[in-house]
Amino acid sequence: MSRRINTLALLRTAACADELRSAFDKADAGRLDLRMADSLPSGAAGFDVLMAELPFDAAGAVKALGTLLRDTAQGRPVIAIVQEATIPLVRELMRTGALDVLPRPVAPSDLLNALSHARAQVAAGTRSEGRVITMMRSCGGIGATTLAVQTALSLVDQAPGPATGQKARVCLADFDLQTGNAALSLDLTGAAGLTQILDAPARLDAAFLASAMAHHPSGLEVLAAPSEIVPFDALTPDMAVRILALLRERYDVIVVDMPHAWTAWTSPVLAGSALVALLLRLDVTGLLRTQAQLKLMAEEQLDDVPRLLVAGQTESGSALKQRLKDAQAALGQPIDAGIRADPRGAQEARESGRPLAEAAPGSVIVKDVRAVTALALSTLYPAPQDAEAPRSALRRLLSLAPLGAAR
Repeated sequence: MSRRINTLALLRTAACADELRSAFDKADAGRLDLRMADSLPSGAAGFDVLMAELPFDAAGAVKALGTLLRDTAQGRPVIAIVQEATIPLVRELMRTGALDVLPRPVAPSDLLNALSHARAQVAAGTRSEGRVITMMRSCGGIGATTLAVQTALSLVDQAPGPATGQKARVCLADFDLQTGNAALSLDLTGAAGLTQILDAPARLDAAFLASAMAHHPSGLEVLAAPSEIVPFDALTPDMAVRILALLRERYDVIVVDMPHAWTAWTSPVLAGSALVALLLRLDVTGLLRTQAQLKLMAEEQLDDVPRLLVAGQTESGSALKQRLKDAQAALGQPIDAGIRADPRGAQEARESGRPLAEAAPGSVIVKDVRAVTALALSTLYPAPQDAEAPRSALRRLLSLAPLGAAR
């Protein structure tokens, strides 16, 4: 499914907020982040298009638009909302830099036309930014961090680089504030990581973020979780969005390891992802938790974000095929890949602080992660439509056709 653009709306009146919510709902116009404010701090991120309700008087409207273009939009399309769209005011706003001007009350048809224009401009002006793969888990104890770490390492070798002959710039961001141990599993200790950012959020910029990164010999860079347990709300939605925006500027692919808990910043992180990999367990509890996660994602209007369902800790043998069929029937969606269990190999990698491919090169996890990585890359970098997309090793081995509708 194609991604819809994310719209940030800065509104001054509750009446305009009600009109815009109604218009977005009727027009099915994508994700709307609505703020009752006339400005945002410089460097705001996480949106494609800015909409703004301007002051009633013409001079104030033009001045407010100029300020937003300079301080908040930063090159993104701006759609102005005015009480009365007189011809002189519309001309002045367009000359100042507005992409479009919507009169109140905002009509769904006018909104769709303006967003269609904005979408075309966004597509034409899109610069090459990194792609975010977010690793979610429906429950604990299924090797989600192992999958995130090994996938990030695999992407260093498999992801396309910024130019021919160059390796991809890959980052692993551990957002599990309370139990994250991605850096430790790679024997990366002492890095400031998220702790540095949480201690001084006002200093967050590209240079400050770069100083918080840990560097692995493979080329992978890691933004480590705090070494001490901190509350989930220590990371705000705006901070999470800002971190990802800065990481997309620096890296080709970013793997985000998320906590099991659903936080205030989970939805913004997922909305900014190019792919969500949801790791699940094939038992009853795991499937119920997965159903709950999928339902919540739908309620948060995240169905337009591509996703993969990955079964973790699977066994080998003929029983797996039937379990997968039953799980797909219960979820009503295809399970795209599986990671077989190898406790001994995973433990050896964790205790030695080495990548699994080095600590246990024959591990089935290594093979399965490579298949998951290839499947993820086929989503991030789609092949031409006449080419057949690669299937996971799991589906090739079992010739398992998905029971759910294609997303």
